[in-house]
Amino acid sequence: TKNPNSLRALKWRAEFTVGEFGACQMYFNALSVWIQPGTSYGWADLVLLALLALEAFRIFFAHGVFWLVTMMKWDSIDWANVMKYEIPAQGPLMKALRQKTGNELIHLHAVQAGVPDFTESIVKASTYLPASSVATGCKYDKLRLLVFKPDNYENFKAMDFPDLSEMDLDHWNGDFTRVLATLPTADTLFFPFGTYKLDMMIPMVLVSMTDYSGDIAKLGEVAANNLPAKAGTEEVGYDITSKVLSDPRGAFLAQQSFSEAIQAKGKTAGFYKLISEIGDLIDKADAAKAGDAGAPLLSKTPQGYEIQLRGALKASPKVVLRAHQTQLLPAGWESLPKVDPMPSSAT
Repeated sequence: TKNPNSLRALKWRAEFTVGEFGACQMYFNALSVWIQPGTSYGWADLVLLALLALEAFRIFFAHGVFWLVTMMKWDSIDWANVMKYEIPAQGPLMKALRQKTGNELIHLHAVQAGVPDFTESIVKASTYLPASSVATGCKYDKLRLLVFKPDNYENFKAMDFPDLSEMDLDHWNGDFTRVLATLPTADTLFFPFGTYKLDMMIPMVLVSMTDYSGDIAKLGEVAANNLPAKAGTEEVGYDITSKVLSDPRGAFLAQQSFSEAIQAKGKTAGFYKLISEIGDLIDKADAAKAGDAGAPLLSKTPQGYEIQLRGALKASPKVVLRAHQTQLLPAGWESLPKVDPMPSSAT
């Protein structure tokens, strides 16, 4: 292929197409064994043979031949345009946000917590898994929160925002900026890590609003969730604003809001890395407590944590770390001021 960005996809499709032709051969072999000259067949046999033949020809033409022709025309296809019009989800919230922003929002996907978007690409691709298992935000109850994730980015193995390329991060920041502008009462951004991702190992952020129903109503025909997001009884919150502002990568928050900062190219890349590196500090705290001598080979995985930006649309937002009360913290952080683990805008 002339486009190196699509070479990996072309190789994968070529291998898969070979497998599809192989499946057809298995069906035709089965038919050749069943169909014998001079043999009489009942209705049940004829129906089974017909189904086998239909499936064999379906795979042969709808998959094998179709993709063989597509691969022959691979370099003449505008894949960027295909992605733009076929991959983006068309759920009610995404349609409303596109209309409100006047932008296609190619690099962002949004849902209400616990409300799967059945037009999302991962849902359409997961033929044998229900949307309740794979859709964005599906592991949450129907809380008064919006769930956002980057979409159409290069590194499909990305688990957190620092794993995105500089270009993809700029695309995400641009779309997220447009969306935040349509949510006038947006208050807190939630960045989950570890177990707080609820097994959704992708870059993601949740947003709460002081007037959730009002903001959703302004988007159009979208029924707003009504359940409050409550913290667990064994969860605690720590005000880590001083720790974040003392780091050069987070110091900008002392002068401006996060929503303003993401409009500047590359300004929030360091912040995304900063909050993800807290997990490394927690790992070091675990290792220090266990000690090198006599430590088990398989140590307990950290329970996870969540970083909250409270007042994200205002200058000098409060930065809160939410975690289970048994979660070890970096050295010296235990003395940080404790706050409610969930902001009032979510509850």
